[in-house]
Amino acid sequence: MKIQIEKRIYNLKTISFNHYFALVPDNYDEEIQTDIRACFAKNFIGLKSVDYTKKKYGINKIPENGLYYKLLEDFTSDIWNISEQLSKRLDNLIIENKSNITLGIVTNLMRLENSYESCLFLIKNQFFFESISISRMIFEQINYCYNLSLMKNSDFSDLTKNNIRKKLKSTNINNLKKLFPNAELGSFYSYLSEVAHLDYNQVGEYIELEEDTQEYYVNYKSVSQSFQSAFVLLKILDFQCMVFEYMMVKFADLNFEYISVTENVLNPKPDRLTKKLSDKYLKSYTELMNSEELPKGIKRRNKVDNSNSDLPF
Repeated sequence: MKIQIEKRIYNLKTISFNHYFALVPDNYDEEIQTDIRACFAKNFIGLKSVDYTKKKYGINKIPENGLYYKLLEDFTSDIWNISEQLSKRLDNLIIENKSNITLGIVTNLMRLENSYESCLFLIKNQFFFESISISRMIFEQINYCYNLSLMKNSDFSDLTKNNIRKKLKSTNINNLKKLFPNAELGSFYSYLSEVAHLDYNQVGEYIELEEDTQEYYVNYKSVSQSFQSAFVLLKILDFQCMVFEYMMVKFADLNFEYISVTENVLNPKPDRLTKKLSDKYLKSYTELMNSEELPKGIKRRNKVDNSNSDLPF
């Protein structure tokens, strides 16, 4: 039977040995993954046979970053599965009374599939700031769609382009804040913006002072930051699932899986899938931290003489 490998980037994983590495789909056969790592080991050590290398050194099948990396793989995979489920719900939706508004919402939501895929790829490969930047873009796109859903078709002919632009501004989250009054969306969006713009408050996330040497190190990658970014993306996906149902029920017949609505007020279901997933991985991550030391991140030393520096953070 021929196995078809889906050509996606979100599920790429790193296989490495010393400075040799390759990105391969995580659904590759385990034996192939082992052979690739053994090939790297053979070349690094200077042996002639991959089979001999596997027998002599027992090249294992466990991801080299250990349990944290495996948990992160599972976490990102589950986030992707939910985003895919939401995409399928959108594809199967039968829109009644199609208009410029429904066209704008549907096309923008469809486009987010690429954004989730890109973001998850960055998270799995421990690019914290870059993944948060895409998460912020996703959040703004969801906000844009919600603002669009509040407009009337007549607005496009009655209002000036400038007024339309103001109503649809993706950075204006006032309407979304009213929809989720207890979610502290203002603080959440400020945090996304700080990270995406490398704000003054975030410098400490990537620069670290070594007390013994008094030299500064730049943090390039971090497993703990990757989990932080994954939880941020899941929170945004949670908002999207709820907003999707709240706004699309006006245009199509759909069942509520994430919310209930009473007198036009959105109430998140406590047993919704995104919430259960967040609770599950927060518990697993906390338990792992209590039993297993966090892997050290990838750092580079600042080559500039810092003897006279006095950085304000």
